[in-house]
Amino acid sequence: MLNHDVKVRGAGSRPAPLFWADDSWNSGDVLTLILDFANIPASRYLNTQAIEPRLRRRRVTTYARSEETINNILEAAERQFVRRAYADVTMQDIAEAAKVTKGALYHHFASKEALYLAMLRANLTGIRDAMLAAVPAEGSSYEKLRALTCAYLQRPGPKRDVIHLVRRDVNVFREPLRTTIVRAYQEAVPIMVEAIMREGVARGEIEPHDPRILSWSYVALIEMLLAPYAQEKLGGNEGGLDYALHFFFKGAGTGAGRELVETEPATVITESPVA
Repeated sequence: MLNHDVKVRGAGSRPAPLFWADDSWNSGDVLTLILDFANIPASRYLNTQAIEPRLRRRRVTTYARSEETINNILEAAERQFVRRAYADVTMQDIAEAAKVTKGALYHHFASKEALYLAMLRANLTGIRDAMLAAVPAEGSSYEKLRALTCAYLQRPGPKRDVIHLVRRDVNVFREPLRTTIVRAYQEAVPIMVEAIMREGVARGEIEPHDPRILSWSYVALIEMLLAPYAQEKLGGNEGGLDYALHFFFKGAGTGAGRELVETEPATVITESPVA
């Protein structure tokens, strides 16, 4: 128990000696002294220590629920933006699709632009991670492109189709958001393809053209495969994958066609004056 005869500094009292200079004091006495001055029963303090683990568990549970809500909102936004143009989708539409209130929606995302960007980044990160995991560390440029393209085509339809939104919606936004969206897309897909092209050119597996232009050409070819007409004519993703790789590495021309290109004189193109 606390010895209330101990004098503390105050009106009409003399300074008490420092209690830690007395060997008779232990840590329990010090704790009791501090709690007594603060008018907090020691039993109550001990109870708060027992409650703390439960509070930590509650915080973890709350965080998990918040992450689940955010993921649910992003999935709903993804479905809405893939189906309709950006301008036609409202925050109310997304809230209803995600089964949350508009207040909860705005709690996590300040605006439709912020939600769109978060949705796009989440999807593109998923594409990039899937392709990184699929591309072998060793192998030819053909093998790496095949693995990368296969990983992309294996993604669920709506998630795969998000990549088209960049081309469809980019001009809807103003700077700097427009540049942010383009950069997120480039870091997810074209830059990875460009690295394979650069390696293929260095190995002599691909003709020595600019790797960036090669990557753009290949990505455009893969996007074409997702069109309903191409899916029907080429036999789905499997046939489309074979077609794209064959077309890219061997071209569409036959031997006779390649000879025509080699003998064709250079063409001079002059732009027409602006009317």
